[in-house]
Amino acid sequence: MEIPTGTVADALNHLLEQYPQMKPHIYTYWGILSANILFYVNEDEIFTRQGLDTPLEPGDRLIMVPTASGG
Repeated sequence: MEIPTGTVADALNHLLEQYPQMKPHIYTYWGILSANILFYVNEDEIFTRQGLDTPLEPGDRLIMVPTASGG
């Protein structure tokens, strides 16, 4: 999906406008990012950069990787 440039937060808002049913999978009840998904801009995890305020440039890829947990 092509997204407008801006920040990771802007991209997630754009995604959720298209697919609102994804919100409980991305955000917790308290409105923070779920620990069950890792977010990357290209190869860098967003929390090693500026978190949700990480800027996106044309050609960047926002990658969401679901984690597995349990035993």
